[in-house]
Amino acid sequence: TTRASRTVRRIAPPSRRRERYEMRRIMAMAGRGEAVAIPSRFTQMKPEGGRILVKPQEAAATTRGGLLLPSDAAPRPTCGCVLSVGGGTSAVKDGQAVIYSKFGLGCLDVELQGESYLLMREQDVMGTLPNVEDADDASKIEPTFDRVLVKVDPVSETSSGGLVLPESAKEKPSAGTVVRAGPGKEDEDGDFKPINVAQGDRVMYFKYAGEILKGADGEDYVVVRERDVLCKF
Repeated sequence: TTRASRTVRRIAPPSRRRERYEMRRIMAMAGRGEAVAIPSRFTQMKPEGGRILVKPQEAAATTRGGLLLPSDAAPRPTCGCVLSVGGGTSAVKDGQAVIYSKFGLGCLDVELQGESYLLMREQDVMGTLPNVEDADDASKIEPTFDRVLVKVDPVSETSSGGLVLPESAKEKPSAGTVVRAGPGKEDEDGDFKPINVAQGDRVMYFKYAGEILKGADGEDYVVVRERDVLCKF
């Protein structure tokens, strides 16, 4: 009788079990690119399964030149502050500024108590930054896992005949210098296997890998995975 009564006490009421199931279902949708409104009865959220909860940076209200942007034309934020991390995370911590893909790959927009947040896999974080305010300076990115930060070589702006090329006709850059390398890919034991490129290496990478990011120095940078590095030279 005693053991049975203990078992009964451990079982949550049906309403509570339904709430837990609903929250797990919502969080399981992360990575599908669907916007989700969390029911108003929930006041907090805890990531699970190697995911992190991020508060995105406010969208820019003006262009670099100071022109006001309408809300539907403002670029989507690609940086935010980590509010909470789930079990199994190793590369980021609470309070860190992180940068992620502008296309929202691996990110799930969520609304909780009228505020906007992002749920994403830690593996989809491209890198960390000293502060959220450094989002416009790609040169400060610390790559995560097996990623590398590359300073992109400038591409020719003229044809072999001397004609000025429009942006659509310019060759996509595919070479540069490694500025910083991540710790490597994490194995099942939680150890990092170092990657085979290092700061200062001249590399060629798959030209469609990564996204071009701007540094405060006016130079172009790109974050790519080690597998997208084709060779060193």
